[in-house]
Amino acid sequence: ILDASEQLIQEAALGKRSLKEAITNISHDIRTPLTSLDGFFQLLKKTDSKEEQMQYVCIIQNRIDSLKEMLEKLFDYAKLQDEAYQLQMEPIDFSQSVCSTLLSFYNEFKERQIVPQTNFVDGSIYINGNVEAVKRIVQNVLKNALEHGSKEVALELKQTDSQVIFSCSNKVEHPEAIDVTQIFSRFYKSDSARTHSSTGLGLAIAKSLTELMNGTIVAEISEDWFKMTVEFPVLKFK
Repeated sequence: ILDASEQLIQEAALGKRSLKEAITNISHDIRTPLTSLDGFFQLLKKTDSKEEQMQYVCIIQNRIDSLKEMLEKLFDYAKLQDEAYQLQMEPIDFSQSVCSTLLSFYNEFKERQIVPQTNFVDGSIYINGNVEAVKRIVQNVLKNALEHGSKEVALELKQTDSQVIFSCSNKVEHPEAIDVTQIFSRFYKSDSARTHSSTGLGLAIAKSLTELMNGTIVAEISEDWFKMTVEFPVLKFK
């Protein structure tokens, strides 16, 4: 009884520390764009230049979009922590979902002057899953590559007898700074300076969604290449 009581006390203390850490991280991530918004609003009010006004309006809109994305990720993460939450599953074309999501990132890759190397198997590959969840997983993986990678990105989609495998590899400048054991932990960020306007929840959400669809997602580093691999059981029709 004493051992069980001690275990409960330790778990409660850990939960309290985790909650405190979560509140601190959320406060920091939300306060940063809000502070920036306030600054640019002040500049917007002071200037009479139409050109500067349009410039500040564009920046303000970007900050609002960034804040909206953060709040959506926080909501999604909270929702996924509910043990009662379930995805609506049905047979879906996994390869089509991956390809359509990749095409939606055309402008982002172009702006960063990145031409991803692709090696995709032809044809449809079906899994039992959720289209929106698959798109969210791929989006979060690609965003991570764009935000934290360098100019080289390699994407692969292949099929084995029982699995469909999607992988995203990108070169990184400081592989020693990445803790692959913590990649899918909530609020983890490899850059301690927290220069990126993200919540650090994207890959945690990707992992939760993947596991809800009976898949796996793993990360590894080989030399200066960081790679994430997502696998799902292939749905075979009789």
